[in-house]
Amino acid sequence: MPLKSLGKLEQSILTLLEQNPDGCPEPYLKQKLKTDNETRCKAINSLLKANRIELKTQGSTLIYGLKRTAAPGSSTKDLSQEERVVHKLIEDAGNKGIWVKEIRTRSNLQLTQLNKVLKTMESKKSYKVSKTG
Repeated sequence: MPLKSLGKLEQSILTLLEQNPDGCPEPYLKQKLKTDNETRCKAINSLLKANRIELKTQGSTLIYGLKRTAAPGSSTKDLSQEERVVHKLIEDAGNKGIWVKEIRTRSNLQLTQLNKVLKTMESKKSYKVSKTG
């Protein structure tokens, strides 16, 4: 998405994220942007859909950051927004793996929605399921 087609709020968000390479927590964005929640959420969602920013969690706080270029072969371009969040959590877990309950807690997805996302990702061979016990 070219910079011209972005709204003023989206450009402000990108500017804030450029100034903070480690990312901006939700309360910081809320304080700096001084807009209502609905308008801010729409701007953030449009940037997420355009693949310009990424979403992380730190404890229970959402952290927004500029989208980094992915390594070759790890394209998330064809994934839905929920699949991207789950993919990022699995990727961050590294080779130690991650429990479904932890993914559910960190992603704030409902169990049925998470199961659907995991099943879709498994069918795309995005990850490997490992059963314990």
